[in-house]
Amino acid sequence: MWSDGGASEKDFLFGPLLERRIWRLHPYVGFLFGVGTISYPSNTVYNDYVYDRSRSMVTSPGGGIYFDVNEKWSIQADFQWQHWNVPEIDAGQTRAESATIGFLYRWDRQPKKEIDLNDGSWQPLTKRYPGAGR
Repeated sequence: MWSDGGASEKDFLFGPLLERRIWRLHPYVGFLFGVGTISYPSNTVYNDYVYDRSRSMVTSPGGGIYFDVNEKWSIQADFQWQHWNVPEIDAGQTRAESATIGFLYRWDRQPKKEIDLNDGSWQPLTKRYPGAGR
């Protein structure tokens, strides 16, 4: 994230994602966490220390939805809320929010599978839900 005269943020996040398929819709929620760096535009002075960047633990809950247009293409909308622990500001923390809309293209042609709770085997979704993935 970058704004003229402002700070830039870079992060590397990972974490669990829970998805539920309902017809062609795939709503999901996730909780990401990792490390981020904020770079300040001109050395920031706080409590007699000069900062040009700071590293922080970042947590990011969020969610979104996929809509399958066909077997290969989906439309996605996503929202993420980030919490940063930053000692260089009076509050000691800051946050960032982002919303995105995009397209997803699937390279493989393998049908999605799910576990059959009756016998523990992996079954294609189309076996239980005719028309799934279309």
